[in-house]
Amino acid sequence: MTDKLVSVEKLSDVPSGKYYVVDIGSDSGRFAMRMVHLGLYKGVEIKKLKNSKKRGPVMIKLKGAKYAIGRGRAERVYVVKK
Repeated sequence: MTDKLVSVEKLSDVPSGKYYVVDIGSDSGRFAMRMVHLGLYKGVEIKKLKNSKKRGPVMIKLKGAKYAIGRGRAERVYVVKK
């Protein structure tokens, strides 16, 4: 039996055009509640649409809707490749 290693990466660092599953958020409290209100919580599937190199928001598709997440917040959301 082989164990598959799962690489957890920041949403801001992963390539665009692929599907990911949200693994964990780095914080609790206010940030976590804001992400939950958007529908971004552990286990939910997202598609990363656009990622500027160092500036601007990260665009994602979540449950059929498109969202722009600020770069600072995207660095605090961790995902695994689907």
